[in-house]
Amino acid sequence: TEDDYWIELPLLPVNLTPLTLGIIRCIEENPGIQLEDLNSRMQQEYWKELEGKRLYDDFLVNLWKQGLVESSNNIYNIGSRWEPIKPYAEVLGEMRQEPQTLEQLSDCDQTPWIVRQSLHLEP
Repeated sequence: TEDDYWIELPLLPVNLTPLTLGIIRCIEENPGIQLEDLNSRMQQEYWKELEGKRLYDDFLVNLWKQGLVESSNNIYNIGSRWEPIKPYAEVLGEMRQEPQTLEQLSDCDQTPWIVRQSLHLEP
């Protein structure tokens, strides 16, 4: 039947950058964290990425809209949509660290399924 062919996957936010994952990880490790404390921790770890940006306006609002974080009175917790997305986000994070081009994959020892062969033709 048709039901056998469908797999339900959560919609994945496309902007899961190392910074947004760092924000989520910090909130996950510190449930009920105050905005000031979260901002301070993020400034320490991601100061270069946050240069000229505001944590609340540029990141937390988007994470809240996506349901990845929840807030009440400037206190932040993990949102209900994070748990279903978390395993996929972890895999995507690992994939970003792996070689991305075929050339890189062919030089990588971890991809035995790509075999490089050359054919030399004489004129």
